[in-house]
Amino acid sequence: MKNRMMYLPLFFLFAASCLFSIPAHAQNGGGWQVVKADWGAGRRSMDVTNQVRRLLNGNRPIIVSNDTMGGDPAYGVYKTLRIQATNARGQSQQFTYQEGSTINPNQFSNGGRPGGPGYPGGPGLRPPPNPGYPGGGNGGLQITRAYYGLNNRTMDVTQNLRGMVRNGSLAVQVNNNSMGGDPAKGADKVLTVIYRFQGQERTSTVKEGNVLRIP
Repeated sequence: MKNRMMYLPLFFLFAASCLFSIPAHAQNGGGWQVVKADWGAGRRSMDVTNQVRRLLNGNRPIIVSNDTMGGDPAYGVYKTLRIQATNARGQSQQFTYQEGSTINPNQFSNGGRPGGPGYPGGPGLRPPPNPGYPGGGNGGLQITRAYYGLNNRTMDVTQNLRGMVRNGSLAVQVNNNSMGGDPAKGADKVLTVIYRFQGQERTSTVKEGNVLRIP
């Protein structure tokens, strides 16, 4: 009897160590697995399921953009990435990421593919708008996306405009020189800017030859 009492604390210690050694994903039912992903705006969207799964194989945060998604299905429009996912418990959830936001790959198991261990998931984490970009947060003005051109002949000038923000405002003559190129030679082009100011998202469209002023 005395020997049993001596070994009893050791038994509980061993049992506790086994319990806490179980991986977090096993205790929480597994991570999220990508079933389908699409990128775009409204009816202008593209299937990016395989692209998203490939990106989720890494450990670095993924910035949602035309470059990382592999294309631009809706030129000049602010787009959204929608990921439909399931977990080991059979639960289903849609993750929505706005253009310019960030995906945390640790929310998804096995690179987002079915099978394999993962991590407990949740809604997509979003950083402050446009972190680290020049002109991304001066005085509340944040340039989200900007395009210059005509119809499907456009170029992305987001970085150009972000670098032109001064003291929370932007003023620029819209022409090929200031925009850094001519994506539609011989045509009258248009600059479309999607931005946030004082917490509200707005859009400004200016014809070539005119001046863009924000706010």
